[in-house]
Amino acid sequence: LSYNNIGSALHGQGKYEEAIKMFRQALEIRLDKLGNRHPDVALSYNNIGCALHGQGKCEEAIRMHEKALEIRLDNFGEKHPDVALSYYNVGCVLRRQVNYKEAMKAYRQALDIQLEVLGNRHTDVADTYHCMGNTLTKQNQHTKARVMFQE
Repeated sequence: LSYNNIGSALHGQGKYEEAIKMFRQALEIRLDKLGNRHPDVALSYNNIGCALHGQGKCEEAIRMHEKALEIRLDNFGEKHPDVALSYYNVGCVLRRQVNYKEAMKAYRQALDIQLEVLGNRHTDVADTYHCMGNTLTKQNQHTKARVMFQE
């Protein structure tokens, strides 16, 4: 847990390389103690993916987020906030890669889950609508973007 917490603090400071080292140490311990299908292992993959995204290493980041997603789906099923988070994170990386169509698909998957399990007044839902609006704006779809921003 300490390696993960230190990694999170470093990530928050923009020290991505150092954060990745901490997250990888946490992952190594979790794999050893918990096995490769445990939700905490998914969290480590998620955190590594976020730090890689911060570095602009998008292909690696997507691989980490997809590993997290697979484990989360196995543990929680489709309708869980952590599954939605994985879809959301994949969407963020895809948007950075200017793959707007696939980013919107990932955001939509996240949003559908969030609306069902968290309700329409949760901050995660607002964040996803905001990212969808930004993605539509990047595609000059301003009318559709405005609808997302108003949700």
